[in-house]
Amino acid sequence: MTVSFLCPEPFDRDRVTDTIPPELNPAADPLVLLGVAASATERVLLGAHAEEYEAAGQDFTRRGARMNELLDALEAIWTTDPAAYQGELVSVPLHHSPLKPARRPRPPFYLGALSERALRRVAERGDGWLPLCVVPSYLDIDGLVAQRAVIDRLAREAGRDPSATRCTPSTASTEPSPSPPR
Repeated sequence: MTVSFLCPEPFDRDRVTDTIPPELNPAADPLVLLGVAASATERVLLGAHAEEYEAAGQDFTRRGARMNELLDALEAIWTTDPAAYQGELVSVPLHHSPLKPARRPRPPFYLGALSERALRRVAERGDGWLPLCVVPSYLDIDGLVAQRAVIDRLAREAGRDPSATRCTPSTASTEPSPSPPR
């Protein structure tokens, strides 16, 4: 019941979803963007854990700034031609990019967020929110409701309709995966 309050639209696991890691360098990893553009992607999930940043050689403490720049770069690549973007952490040289996503002008961005700054990014820039639920060890319903209230308040302050920020629960399990049969 509470999840339906946080995420009122039905969650359809069969919807085509692509995940773009925020440590992605759009100029160096064009095949990732090509795959999103060529597919019938209905939404793009963005969010990562410290380990993913470390594996990519990126500074996890700059994840918010990097996410903002990645959103700007993806917007430029998918909505203009020729496209270019220059930020402190992400840059894309001027290039022609004729292959655009099937969903126009771009697929919706669903952002993972826990901190107030990240929730602000969801409210101001995201099309959807990925609330994190770790089952069975951590499921703070009151905390999720409070986070949704923050998103709604910040969206109103930014002149956006809070109901336009959709929601897809993002779950992780602390239980070990069963071993495959031998």
